[in-house]
Amino acid sequence: MPGEPLTTGLLRAVAGAALFALLAAGLGEGAAAYAGAALLAGFGLLWASGRPRRLLGEPLVPLLADACAVSLLVLGTGGPGSPLLPLYFLAALGLVRAGETWRQVAGGGALVGGFLAAAWPVPAPALLGAGMLAAFCCGAAALGRELRGLSGRGRELAARAAEERELAGRLAALGERLGPVLGMLEPERVLEWAAGTARDLCGAAYAHAVLLDGNVHRTSMGGDFPACPTWWHPAVQELVLRGARGGETVRRPGLEVHGLEGFIAVPVEAPGGGALVVGGGRFGEVEERLLRALAGQLCAALQDGGGAPGGRDAVTGLPNRASLHRVLRKELAYGGAAGVVSLRLGGLEDYARSQGMALSEALVRRIAGRLAGRHRAFRYGVDEFCLLVRGADEDRARGVARWALDVVREVAGDLEASAGYAVSSGGARGPEELLALARRPLPEGGGEARRGLEVEVREVVEALHEAASVRDPELGEHMREVSRIARRVGERLGLSPQELEALTYGALLHDIGKLGVPDAILNKPSALSPREYEAVKRHTEHGARILRRVRALSEAMLAVRHHHERFDGAGYPDGLQGADIPLLARIVFVADAFDSMTRSRPYRGGASRREALREIAHNSGSQFDPRVVDALFEVMEELGRRRSASA
Repeated sequence: MPGEPLTTGLLRAVAGAALFALLAAGLGEGAAAYAGAALLAGFGLLWASGRPRRLLGEPLVPLLADACAVSLLVLGTGGPGSPLLPLYFLAALGLVRAGETWRQVAGGGALVGGFLAAAWPVPAPALLGAGMLAAFCCGAAALGRELRGLSGRGRELAARAAEERELAGRLAALGERLGPVLGMLEPERVLEWAAGTARDLCGAAYAHAVLLDGNVHRTSMGGDFPACPTWWHPAVQELVLRGARGGETVRRPGLEVHGLEGFIAVPVEAPGGGALVVGGGRFGEVEERLLRALAGQLCAALQDGGGAPGGRDAVTGLPNRASLHRVLRKELAYGGAAGVVSLRLGGLEDYARSQGMALSEALVRRIAGRLAGRHRAFRYGVDEFCLLVRGADEDRARGVARWALDVVREVAGDLEASAGYAVSSGGARGPEELLALARRPLPEGGGEARRGLEVEVREVVEALHEAASVRDPELGEHMREVSRIARRVGERLGLSPQELEALTYGALLHDIGKLGVPDAILNKPSALSPREYEAVKRHTEHGARILRRVRALSEAMLAVRHHHERFDGAGYPDGLQGADIPLLARIVFVADAFDSMTRSRPYRGGASRREALREIAHNSGSQFDPRVVDALFEVMEELGRRRSASA
């Protein structure tokens, strides 16, 4: 008799009481019948109360109790001719919930055995009834097994659905939290996030995120494997191209690459196409749906950053400095005329100190909103904006610069602002030169004033260098030599006179921030502790802070701040990568490394030029810009030829 314990127990108790009434009314007079009714009612009450739990928790107990009670009832009401024989068939329904096969066999045997015992000696009709009961028991047992299987599959499907809903919910929540942030990151960082998330969501050992437009890709790997499949592996490329071009999921459950078996790829609907690939596991429909949801989040983040290919500024939401460099390179590559207007906010740091950071950021956002309302605006630095003016000539760029100054006066009258501009007609100027010119506005006094300003700037630079030399003569000599090497490399790369001047100043002052590092750390002959190393790394930020007040040294300031950025993005302080690192900083980095390796120290001798060049070549493309490395080699070869000729 199936049902919940309370309901089924009460039904048994009621049935037992009803049988008592029927027996009293003349249905039967045998003591066995009353004992069966009492057993049925008593067991029903016990079951309804739920005690004893251990005994009632065994599915076979109700079957045995029913078999015993029904047999006593049949025995006391006429045996083979008893009108209560159908109760065996009712009791046999309990086999549906009996559980394992051995319990069903034991319960069915008890029912059939009780039937035969109660009908003994068994006449022919009773044998037929026993056969029918046995067949009914077999049917009930088969139904129970089928229902048990369906129930198990239902629980499994429910568990998988719950897990899928949970994971999908987590992914959606993750997208809601990170979507706005991802839109401000560079595509490389977005792909790095996507690859790591895909691997975690699918429990995979390997994940790869690719954008075909620009060949941007990132890998996430976990576990102990002999090698990591790269983008260049034919199997990975085949998965990416089929997923991206076909727009459908690609499964390769039997594919093995470097010890990883089982791969799946889903498309990323980005311009030019892309794909998410995971490997090293068994991936079913749940993983596919999660990957497709993640691909949607990735696509949304990339679209949000479409106008900002290098990421966005977190305060204003404007495209950042890296985005300006990328956009400007693309604009100039088309050969059209483009103008850049630079707007610097003076006294912003003082405003933040007096009014608070919240009001300062609100003011910057208002200015950014006004600028972006009419022109394509970028936040180039903490206190600087740049505007890109397409098809501009000198007059239009000058007009935009004056309008930008008016905006600052209207929004923040207390702040002093200065603006500059530069125009490239027909792509005659490169991005670095154009920005350098735009960020160095000429004073109103004309040529004489400009020459006077240049003299003053040179004197400031020399004074700062002299301060570093007084504190540490070895440091001053190193900075001077780096400046000489960097200028020669810049000349080899064809920099403009303005860029060469900024490069010379930036290289001469590249370590000026070490004035803020204690002597005990700078002169320590043994290895630095992690805390000491972090203190040394901050010298780039100290140097930039020293120079940022001198507007004419803005390009040199960038070289100082970023001269430890690695070409692969693993440098400091901002983790810039490739062409996003200012060219002047890339040049200073190589010159600094060369002089540092060849310079003798009290605690070690310097490497030879050949050894230093070999080490720099070994790190070309990872630590150093290959183009700058090639220029350094040409400079050193030329110096070698001159020495040979003079000898």
